Amino acid sequence: VVFLFLQDWRATIIPVLTIPVSLVGTFFMMGLFHFSINTLTLFGLILVIGIVVDDAIVVVENCLRLIDDENMTPYDAAVHSMVQVSGPVIATTCVLMAVFLPTTFISGMVGILYQQFALTIAGSVVLSAISALTISPALCAIVLRRSVPEEKKWFFFRWFNKGFNGFARFYEHNLHGLIRQKWIVVAFWIFLLVAIVYGFDVIKSGFIPNEDQGIVFLDVRLPDGSSLQQSDAVCHEINEILFREFKPEIHNLHLIPGYSMLDSTSSSNVSLGLLELRDWELRKEPQQEAEAIALRVMQVLNRAIPRARIIAFVPPAITGIGTSDGLEGQLIDKNESGVMPLYESSQELVAAAAESQNFQSIDSTFSPTYPQYYLDIDREKAKKMGVSVSEICASLQGYLGSENVNDFNTFSHVFQVNVQSQDIFRQHPDDILQLPVINSSGKHVPLDTIATVRESVGPAFINRYNTYTTTKLTTTLRSGAGTGNAAQELLEMVKTRCPEGFQVEWTGIAYQQMQAGSVIAIVFVLSMIFGFLVLAAQYESWSAPIIIMMAVPLGVSGAMLAVWLMGLDINLYTQVGFILMVGLSAKNAILITEYARDEHLKNGKSVVDAAFTAGRLRLRPIMMTSYAFILGVVPLMIATGAGANSRHAIGTAVFGGMLEETMIGILVTPILFILITNISASIMGLFRGKEKPQS
Repeated sequence: VVFLFLQDWRATIIPVLTIPVSLVGTFFMMGLFHFSINTLTLFGLILVIGIVVDDAIVVVENCLRLIDDENMTPYDAAVHSMVQVSGPVIATTCVLMAVFLPTTFISGMVGILYQQFALTIAGSVVLSAISALTISPALCAIVLRRSVPEEKKWFFFRWFNKGFNGFARFYEHNLHGLIRQKWIVVAFWIFLLVAIVYGFDVIKSGFIPNEDQGIVFLDVRLPDGSSLQQSDAVCHEINEILFREFKPEIHNLHLIPGYSMLDSTSSSNVSLGLLELRDWELRKEPQQEAEAIALRVMQVLNRAIPRARIIAFVPPAITGIGTSDGLEGQLIDKNESGVMPLYESSQELVAAAAESQNFQSIDSTFSPTYPQYYLDIDREKAKKMGVSVSEICASLQGYLGSENVNDFNTFSHVFQVNVQSQDIFRQHPDDILQLPVINSSGKHVPLDTIATVRESVGPAFINRYNTYTTTKLTTTLRSGAGTGNAAQELLEMVKTRCPEGFQVEWTGIAYQQMQAGSVIAIVFVLSMIFGFLVLAAQYESWSAPIIIMMAVPLGVSGAMLAVWLMGLDINLYTQVGFILMVGLSAKNAILITEYARDEHLKNGKSVVDAAFTAGRLRLRPIMMTSYAFILGVVPLMIATGAGANSRHAIGTAVFGGMLEETMIGILVTPILFILITNISASIMGLFRGKEKPQS
C-alpha cells in the first residue's frame, strides 16, 4: 500500500523499518508484563503491524509532499514536517493508549483477556510514536529524494495516480456540496448513534467464539441399571459406525465405558468417547468443522442405536471453563420439593428444546429411577445383638466395595493389601444377607438376622449447588445462535415451564458471560471519556476533542454492520474491536482537525476554507494509513484452521469499522469541524459580550 501510494522505494522502506523496531520492543514489554505468546497477544501484534506504520507513513508522506510541492531539501522537509505532524502523532498515540487504559481496571477473567490484548497494543503504540518522532525524520533527511516526474513513472503508477486524482476531485466536489448542506451530516450522525444502540439490542451476543480444537466428546448413556458389559458392547457399535460413516474426518477414537464426563462420576450405564479429528488442512469444508461433525455424529448414532442416548459436544474455547462449548447451568430447586419435581422440571426443559430457535438440544443426566436395593435394618434388634449401624456400613464397604487394610514390603517395593468378598459371593441380593458382621462381643452375626433387602428406585447420585438440590443442564446451540439470546430464552423457559422456586444458576462459559454483564458498556464509555480528556489536555480546548470523538460512531457502526452482515455475534473479541475503533476513528479525525485548526488559527483562513483545505491535503495520508491497516487485517477475516473463529470475530469488526470510518469520515469530520468551531465561537462571543468593561 505504501509503495503504491508513494511510488518510491526510498519512501517505502522507512515505514517498513518501523515494523520490526516496534515489534521487538513490544516483545520486551510483553516480558515486563509477564505475558505469554498466546491468541490474544498475537492478535495485538497483528493489529499493531497495521497501526505502527501509520505514524511513520504520516511523517514520510508529509516530507515527500514538502520536497515535491514546496521545493524543500530533504533535511528542511524533515524538520518542517515534524513541526506540522508531531502534534497529530503524539495525539493519536495518547488517544490509543487512553482508550485501552480502562481495560486495566477490569477484574476477573474478562479483565485478564482484555489486558493481554490492550497492553500489547498500548506498548507497541508508544514505541511506534517514539520511532516516528526520531528514526523516521532522520531517515527522511538521509534517504528521500524528489519524486520522479509523472511522465517518467511506470504506466501502472500513472494509471493509479489518474484514478486517485479523479477520486480526489470527486471527494472535493461532494465535500463542497455537504458544506452547503451541513445539517444532513448532523442527521446522519444522529442516525448512526440510534443504529448503534439498536444494534446492541438486536445482534446476537456471546462470550467468546466457539473454536474447532480438533476433538469431539461423546456422552453415551444406556437405560438406568444397564451393566458395564452392555455399555462396552455399545462402545464397540459406536466404533464401527463412526469409522464407517466419518472416516474422512476422524483420525482416532477412544471409548471409556463406565465414566461420564458430564457428571464426572462412574456408573455402569455410561461411557465417555473422545473423537480425535483429522488435521485442519484435511477438513476445509464447513460440514467438516468440529461443531458440524458433532451434530452429525449425534444424529447418526442416536438413529443407529436407539437404546442409548448419545450427546456429542466440543470442548469450550478456554480450557478448564466448563465441559462443553454450549450453555451450562444448574437447575436449582430452592423449595427442596424432592427428586421427582426436579426430574419432571428438567424433562420439561428437555422437551422445550424441540420448539426453540436457539437450542438444538437441552440435556439433563438426572434420573430418579435408577434400580437400587435398599438394606432395611432392624435397629432395635441390631442394638440388642450388640451390632452398631456403623459396623454394618463398614462391613458392607469391605465386602462389596473393597477396603485397604495395610501395606507390606517385598522385593524393594511397597504393596497395598485390599480386601473384598469374592465375586461369587456378591452376585445376588440374597448374598448380601449372608455377609457376617462383628458385634460388640467379637462374634459374627449374619446380616439376615437383623436386616432385609428390598428393591427400590432412586437417583444414582444427588448433586448440590450452593446447598440446594440441583441437576446439571448441558445445551447444544443451533448453528448461528448466540449464547446471550439462548441464555435469555432458557431463563424464560424455567420461568414459564417449571414450578415456583426453580431457577438456573450459570456455570462454565455462561457464568463468565453473565459476570461480564455490562462491562463492555462501562469500558466503552470510559474509553470515550479518557480519550476526550487526553485530547482536551493536549489542545487546551473542548471543541477540538468533541470534533475528534464525534468520529467514533462512524467506526463503531461500521464494525457492528460488518459483524451483522457476516452472521457473527457480539462477543469479547468483537468488543475489543469496538474499543480499538474508538482510537482508530479518532486517529483519522485528528489528522484533519489538527491541520484545520492550524490553518484557521495560525494562518487566518476562514473555518470553511480551513476545513476544506485540511480534508483535501490529508486525503492521501488518511487513505494510505487506513488501507494499510484495512488490508492488513484481511488475513484475519479469511483465516481457516485452528482458532479461525476468533480471528474472524476481531478481523471482521476492525475491517468493517475502519472501512466505514475512512470512506465516510473524510466527509463527515470537516463538516463537524465547521459546525463545532462556529458553535464554539458563538458561545465564546456570547460570554465575551456579557463581560463588563474595566473602569
